[in-house]
Parts: sequence; C-alpha cells; structure tokens
Amino acid sequence: MEDKELRWKNWIVNSQQGDSVSYKKLLEELSKEIEMILAGKIFNPADREDLLQEILLGIHRAKDSFDPTKKIRPWLYSIINFKIIDYIRAYKRKSFISYQSDSPETPVYFDFINEKEEEFKILLEKMKLLPVKQKEMVRLLKLEGKSIKEVSELTGMSISSVKVTLHRAIKNLQKLVKRS
Repeated sequence: MEDKELRWKNWIVNSQQGDSVSYKKLLEELSKEIEMILAGKIFNPADREDLLQEILLGIHRAKDSFDPTKKIRPWLYSIINFKIIDYIRAYKRKSFISYQSDSPETPVYFDFINEKEEEFKILLEKMKLLPVKQKEMVRLLKLEGKSIKEVSELTGMSISSVKVTLHRAIKNLQKLVKRS
C-alpha cells in the first residue's frame, strides 16, 4: 500500500511540474482503483463509467491543489467521495422526477406535491428579500446542490464564510417564513 501511495504521489508531483508521462501513468492506475471503488457503490455500468470520467476530471481540475507534504490518499478520496455524493444527489432528483411521471394515478402523492410546490414558491418569494450573498448561497448550495467547496472556489469566499453565510440565510428565511 505504501509503495502505491508513494508512486502516486511522485507521479502527481511530477505532473504538477508538467510531466505528461507521469500524469498519464497516474490516471491509468487511478482509473483501476476508482473502478473498484465504484463497482461496490454504483450498480449501473454506464453510470459507473460516467462517474469515473467525472472523478478523473475532478482530479485533473484539482491536481495543482495537491500539497506534496501531505498524503495523497485522503486528497484523492475526498474528490472521489464528493463526486459520488454529487451523483447520488442527481440520481435522487432523476428518480423523483421519474417516479412523479410514472404514477399519475396517485392523488395523495399529487396533493403532497402541490403542498410542497406551494411551500417552495413561498420560499422562493422570501428568498428575494435576502441579501445578495445569502440568496446566492441558498441558490448554489440548496437549489443547485453544489458542495461547500465548489461554492467556495466559485465565489472566492473561504469555506467558513460560505458556511456562515448559508447559516445566516437559512435563519433569515426561517424568520421571514414565520412572519407570513
């Protein structure tokens, strides 16, 4: 195990310095490792392949952020886990939409949907009253399903600032909804 980590670490450090051969070796070996991880978590082979590509793209985008003084495995697994979580979020949304369209004969279900839709409309209206930054955090994190890290990178805010702004936005939304 130690040998593999050392090899990966050397390859990524070399690739940070522009060595494309090391980078190719890293991606080839990581692909095999990631495929094994995904095989136990994602059952659809096409989804596994798509997710593998997303993970490799995530590694590519983040490769310059790897700190050579740290271990590589936690860095890699955080990218892998974030991408798996993103996949699961998207899958849940897709499943919900497909369930919704597959069962039009369930009036109770539609009552529930209508009720939730009304609540959602109220929330969207109340969101308009939030300060710009808070509104943006709710949109990116809660409506678009982005991770805190992604939002931090996207907005240039620190991770803790993103968390604090979201927390304040949620508290403000709760107050606004209670007033109405």
